[in-house]
Amino acid sequence: MPLNVVLLPFAGGHSYSYRLLVEALPAGLRALTPELPGRGMRISLPHLTNLADMADDLARELAPELNGPWLLFGHSMGGLTALLLARRLRALGLRPPEHLVVSGVEGPSIYGGKKQRHRLPREEFRQEIRALGGSPPEILDDDEFFRFFEPILRADFQALETFAYQPEPPLDLGISVLLGQDDDVALERARVWQVETTRPLEVRVWPGNHFFIFSQAQALGRFLAEKAGL
Repeated sequence: MPLNVVLLPFAGGHSYSYRLLVEALPAGLRALTPELPGRGMRISLPHLTNLADMADDLARELAPELNGPWLLFGHSMGGLTALLLARRLRALGLRPPEHLVVSGVEGPSIYGGKKQRHRLPREEFRQEIRALGGSPPEILDDDEFFRFFEPILRADFQALETFAYQPEPPLDLGISVLLGQDDDVALERARVWQVETTRPLEVRVWPGNHFFIFSQAQALGRFLAEKAGL
């Protein structure tokens, strides 16, 4: 029976955002790509603008799938949400992941002080999203497409830019932090994830920028398989 790998979206992401990684997963791993409210099959639901609310929603959506061993992965916003999800599952007495892998994000306890991009006028906001990379040009360059995705992006950036860390006891599970060598997340700030786990933290630097997860999809698939013990 395949081991489930839950992939939590980055800002503006949806269930198809990890398609390259899903295709790269070795045999023995099964991807679960939960959809947040306001996108995909849940498009009729209001967007969430708080990471804790996202984690609560994900806990409800994923609970039926967490009967066996599983891994949790989140990139950028997804990394912060993954921590909150793992904490929420602990509070509910539900099965935790065997391992947590996060990428492109500094330690949650020092995350903050970010630009308030979600408040920018449309064109300035669009340029900020373009500068970050990761969003297809066909969305950013097409006014109709961008108007459709803009509320999703603004809601996610509001959740990120208003995130207020709440200390809790560390999780009793392994955590790996992956960084792109050309990203602006400093190594020493990534190492602050250590406060979230009782076990030794693993930090690795990979070739690429903030969205190295796309160019390194095959390697990331193998890394997740390694953490699954395959």
